[in-house]
Amino acid sequence: MYDESDFGADEKTKIVQAVTKGVDESGSIIYRISGYDRDGIFNRTTRSGISSVDEVAEQLKRGDVIQFATDFDGQINRIKKIVSMPDSDEY
Repeated sequence: MYDESDFGADEKTKIVQAVTKGVDESGSIIYRISGYDRDGIFNRTTRSGISSVDEVAEQLKRGDVIQFATDFDGQINRIKKIVSMPDSDEY
């Protein structure tokens, strides 16, 4: 079951630079999410087979602010979009 609880205050917010859809060695769909947090650049893939993570990842775009957690392999197994940047020039 997917953990829908809020992230703790220690979990850093991140800004999405790019999201790429791909496949892993077994042919399962994964997403590579890259961007920035206060420590610098991050570049992580999602854990395949977690539909709640896939649902969020496929909707992400540049400028979105997110939080995520990783498993023992460093793959994203929990993700939350906090806010999206507007699509137009209206801020």
